Amino acid sequence: MNNYAAPPMTPTQFNENLLKCWRRLQSGRKIAVHRSIIKITGNDIPSAIFLSQLMYWLRVSPDVVNHNGWVFKSIEQTEMETGLTIRQQRSSKKRLTELGFIETGHFGQGKKLAFRVNLETVSKAVCDAFEVADITLLSLEDWRKQELSFIRDYFSDSVVYHLDLVRLTGDVYIAIMLSTALYNSARHGTPGTRSFTRQRLYYTATIEQWRQDTFLGRRTQERGRNFLRHHGLFSEEHYFQNARIFTHINSHVLMKMLEANTRLSKVYRPAKTANSTCKQSQLPLDTHISSDLESDISANSDMTDCASPDLESDKLYISDVSNCTSSDLESDISANSD
Repeated sequence: MNNYAAPPMTPTQFNENLLKCWRRLQSGRKIAVHRSIIKITGNDIPSAIFLSQLMYWLRVSPDVVNHNGWVFKSIEQTEMETGLTIRQQRSSKKRLTELGFIETGHFGQGKKLAFRVNLETVSKAVCDAFEVADITLLSLEDWRKQELSFIRDYFSDSVVYHLDLVRLTGDVYIAIMLSTALYNSARHGTPGTRSFTRQRLYYTATIEQWRQDTFLGRRTQERGRNFLRHHGLFSEEHYFQNARIFTHINSHVLMKMLEANTRLSKVYRPAKTANSTCKQSQLPLDTHISSDLESDISANSDMTDCASPDLESDKLYISDVSNCTSSDLESDISANSD
């Protein structure tokens, strides 16, 4: 039983609550993952997060130049900043090292863990992946100045997720899904307009759009969708006529969980029954949601009784977002750091 079930709300109340929730999350930390980095890591989301975060510090830390390009980050700091688990960090370091994108070292008193990004290798991989004729090999100075058109063209488009949602769900993939749906719902909300008062804000996309926008595989997306429905955060309908998924975020439920600093149970396995042919939503939602969806999309009359098990998830187009609010780079490094 969900103790945060949303009360019946008018469309205006629902929409105002969703925008309030969006503003609350916007005031916290956001992690930007360069789409180009996701591509050159083979759609390995944790590795792309890890490398994007290092490149963020490479750009903003005042100590990087004095440290010959080394960024000091402990396992605990990286987990706090990105939500990546120890296991995900270990796997990411291994893959990024094998690709030649980073090197690791231990320096100073206590042998503090440090990373150096091989910007030339990263930029060459981006050029190869996007078939750029004139290959640009970035230097540390180039990356810190952010003046080259190559950087604007290939490092300004990012997938973004909220760190508060990682803490809530315990999973960066699910946080990406929820962040995407929230962003794409909230960006269409204009208080005072007729549509704002007549229908609830929602996000709609095809399965293919979800995949393109989040780089998440079908199985990962299905797991996240089940999790979010089970915990009362998603309400969805699937109209087979145009293959679109219509998603409402239950922001009242989300806000209550954030305010209570809730940590949701990580594993959800829907009960199997002999007669079930598809996964039923576990949502304790208010009864207005389904009727709103029906009126919003009245042309799509072939509505199913439950969401298809193939339904997948998300989208984010936000660029140049600060991944962290404070620098915690270490200040001591030995003279022979190379």
